[in-house]
Amino acid sequence: MEQECKVIPLFKDHKKKMFMTPKEFSEEYQIGINKTYELVHRENFPKIKNGNRLLIIRSQVDQWIINNIGLEF
Repeated sequence: MEQECKVIPLFKDHKKKMFMTPKEFSEEYQIGINKTYELVHRENFPKIKNGNRLLIIRSQVDQWIINNIGLEF
């Protein structure tokens, strides 16, 4: 008798979402929320503004961090 197994993901798959909120960024990158908002308000940070909401462009965050290695925020 064959038994069927169900796969239960342990973590949410955030990579499917194009944008993330500052709170999600803070949790995912383990950066405090105040520092997150400081980064998000930098002119060259990969974000868009949707009304009052700031949304971080997930696909560009890692490259932005690499481009800013050595800088102090």
